[in-house]
Amino acid sequence: MRVTTGWSLLALGTVAALIVIHQHVWLVRQSYRLNERRAVRDTLQEQVTYLAYDVMRLKAPNHLKAQLTTYDVELTTPRATTSVAPVRDREVPERRWTSQLLHVMTAEAIAEP
Repeated sequence: MRVTTGWSLLALGTVAALIVIHQHVWLVRQSYRLNERRAVRDTLQEQVTYLAYDVMRLKAPNHLKAQLTTYDVELTTPRATTSVAPVRDREVPERRWTSQLLHVMTAEAIAEP
């Protein structure tokens, strides 16, 4: 009876220890996932801040005035019969590098293990 009691206590202790170890491993894995998601969140918040700044800069009256003078655009009050045709002789430079930068940063954030 004494041997079976000893083995039973040993088995019970082993199962309890395995449960505790499993909980610790699960907790560590969850903390890694949380840190990864926080890093993605921080990257996205930084992008939002940059884009909000860029939008505000593009809406700024001084910037608009400089762009209008750069492209020789005259703002006049249109008459009721006046229609404005788009100017096609000059190409407006595209801001493609920002969208490429955002795609690269997003891909890096997703690809990191």
